[in-house]
Amino acid sequence: MDTVIYKCPSCGADVEIKNIDNCTCDFCGAKINLSDSDKKKFKKKKKSRKPVNKKKVFKVIFPLLILLVFGILIFTHTICLFHSFSEATVLKPQTCHYCDKTKGDPKPLSEIKFPQNGLAALLPVPKSNMGEIDNDSSTYIEIYVGEMSLDDFNKYVDGCSDKGFNVDYTRYNSSSFGYEYYHAKDTDGNSLELRYYENIGIMEIRVYAA
Repeated sequence: MDTVIYKCPSCGADVEIKNIDNCTCDFCGAKINLSDSDKKKFKKKKKSRKPVNKKKVFKVIFPLLILLVFGILIFTHTICLFHSFSEATVLKPQTCHYCDKTKGDPKPLSEIKFPQNGLAALLPVPKSNMGEIDNDSSTYIEIYVGEMSLDDFNKYVDGCSDKGFNVDYTRYNSSSFGYEYYHAKDTDGNSLELRYYENIGIMEIRVYAA
């Protein structure tokens, strides 16, 4: 509602006038009689108030909403403008850290010589010699072996069990992740993890020293 400020002739307080036909002071209760000139000013001010132009407001707010939605999509990586690709591995090609977009092909397998010392010496030698040795140290090994069938993997799991990796073992098919899985420890506390990716015929071997 349109209002004007009027000084009370009785107490001198500033009174907010909302109705020119019935005005009283909020402080002393005195009735305030506006002059004709003040009434005209009030009416003139009321007419000068322009209604809100909804079209103009929409033209301002709509682009801001578009920018906000676009910003959220970029922040959550639903839309990825700047890809950051990881290096290709034998399991997957170069992959964007943000949106999982891929580029190129997985890293090709090569002929490897399975290590015969350290943690690797605790394991049987795989049937295939195609793969990649990603890490070989006294505390951790990570080896990928390709050209493996599911039967080859199951036999390798049995071989690892025969070598002593049969303590607290877990074996299952993780269809949600897309691989067969085996985990066990030996009596010294060394930990073995095997994964088999049937769709690409690759077995992943990881051993953690106790």
